[in-house]
Amino acid sequence: MRLSRMIVTALLAAGVSVGLTAPAQAIIGGQDATTAYSFMTSVQTRDGEHFCGGSLIDKSWVLTAAHCVVNDQPGDVQVRVGSLSSTEGGALSTVEQIIVHPEYPTAPNKHDIAVLRLTTPIGGQPVKLATERPGVDDPARLIGWGCTSPSAWCTAPPVLQEIDTTVHKAEDCNTGGGRVDPALEVCTGNPQSKSGAHKGDSGGPALVRSGDSWLLIGAFSWIPNFTFDSYDGYGVYTDVAVHRGWVRDVTGLPV
Repeated sequence: MRLSRMIVTALLAAGVSVGLTAPAQAIIGGQDATTAYSFMTSVQTRDGEHFCGGSLIDKSWVLTAAHCVVNDQPGDVQVRVGSLSSTEGGALSTVEQIIVHPEYPTAPNKHDIAVLRLTTPIGGQPVKLATERPGVDDPARLIGWGCTSPSAWCTAPPVLQEIDTTVHKAEDCNTGGGRVDPALEVCTGNPQSKSGAHKGDSGGPALVRSGDSWLLIGAFSWIPNFTFDSYDGYGVYTDVAVHRGWVRDVTGLPV
C-alpha cells in the first residue's frame, strides 16, 4: 500500500527523509469552520486525495507552498475551492501550469511558494495578498484540513478547521532544528495551548482581518518542532507580502 500524499508531505515537513529535503505541513486545537471561505483551496491528487492547502488569489490562480508541488506535473493535480469539505462541494478544477519560485529548489524552506494556473476559472471571491508583513502580536487566523492531533497517521478531517492565533517574533519559532528567516518567513502559533498548524496544512493560508474581508499574509511552510511528543504549537509561513513582486511577475496579476 502506498503512503498517502498527505503523509509524505507531512514527513517532508518533519524533516524525515523520503528522498527530499525538509519543508512542512493541520490545525491542532482548532474548531470546525461554520462558514466556507470562498478562496480556501484543497490541493489534491487527481483521484481527490487532499495533500495540501492553498488560496485562490484570482479566478484562474491558486497560491500554495512550493514543497507541495515541486515534484508534480500539472496533470497530477486538481483543486477544490470554496467548500467546508475537501471531498465535496465548492468548485473543482484541474491544473494547467505549476510555477515554483525559482530559488526554492536550491534553498528548500526558503521562498517556499508556488502558484497554480487553473484549467477552469473559479467564480468564488479570491483573497487579496497583504501588501506589508504583519507586526508582532498581530492577530491572525489559520485554516486547513490537516490532522487535528500530532499523531503519526491521519486523514483530512471532514470539516475545514480554523484557529485564531498571533504573529510571533521570528526567533520564537527557532525551537527545533531550523532557523526562521525574518526577511522571508512569518512565525505563528499558540505555544500556551500547543495548538496551530501541523501536517496536512502545508500551503494553506494565514490570514489577517481587513474590514469585512481577509488578507493573505502567509502560506504554511514548515514546523519547527514536528516530533509527536514535542510539538509546541509553532508554525512557519512563507511571507506572502515580500513575494508579491514574484507573484505579479509570473501571473501578470495586479497584486
